Amino acid sequence: MIFDRPKLLIEEIKNNRRFFVEQYNKTIYLYISNIDFNPIYKIIWLANLTKAPDDIDIKSMNKGKPARMNNPYCLIPEGIKSLPNLSYDWSYNNYLIVKSNDEIIAIVKDIFSDNIVAYSKYISGVTRYGNGFDNLDEETKNLFIDKIN
Repeated sequence: MIFDRPKLLIEEIKNNRRFFVEQYNKTIYLYISNIDFNPIYKIIWLANLTKAPDDIDIKSMNKGKPARMNNPYCLIPEGIKSLPNLSYDWSYNNYLIVKSNDEIIAIVKDIFSDNIVAYSKYISGVTRYGNGFDNLDEETKNLFIDKIN
């Protein structure tokens, strides 16, 4: 697998916001930005495609590339192969649900506000790039607890 260029996996525009998932530098992130990419309102880590580093991925950040999530915050530290068949589910008011093979992998709340809150299936704990499903707020937990694995 070659990781030298960003690969756009899915993209949609709603209410002048761009929602796109990009694979780059052995990792996958969801970005929420203005329609012209400026500003970026939120960056949400979805998965590493290779083994998680033990410490913060400073080497990638110094090269201007997205960092892989480090081991203490990865539920699957060895990485996953891919996130196939990505799709968005907009059926919940003010939420964006990201699915892979119809399985929820991310829940993003308050998507049109300045206080976007994100939860990612493969995160353990709380990070600047999202929180794990083990840290859902009460409202989100009540909506989705029976829909997540």
